[in-house]
Amino acid sequence: MEGFNCTIVKVGEIDVGSIMPIPGHAAGMPPRWGAYVTVDDVDATAALAEKLGGKICIPPTEIPTIGRFTVLQDPQGAMLSAITYVKK
Repeated sequence: MEGFNCTIVKVGEIDVGSIMPIPGHAAGMPPRWGAYVTVDDVDATAALAEKLGGKICIPPTEIPTIGRFTVLQDPQGAMLSAITYVKK
């Protein structure tokens, strides 16, 4: 992705994760592990999370050639990312 330095983690030939430095827009945040859940529709997932009392921390956003993702926070503060991958 342009503007991001990201290392892809693989098991054999399958991409299973990535590691990247803290991006500029998150300066000051401590390092953390993020978990992604694959969903059919990121926009609908974000809207439902918000309707149920969650917070959208990063709105649904395109990752070129990868898919579309969002970062959500539940009312207790736990965070989770949702992603819909581009069909290959």
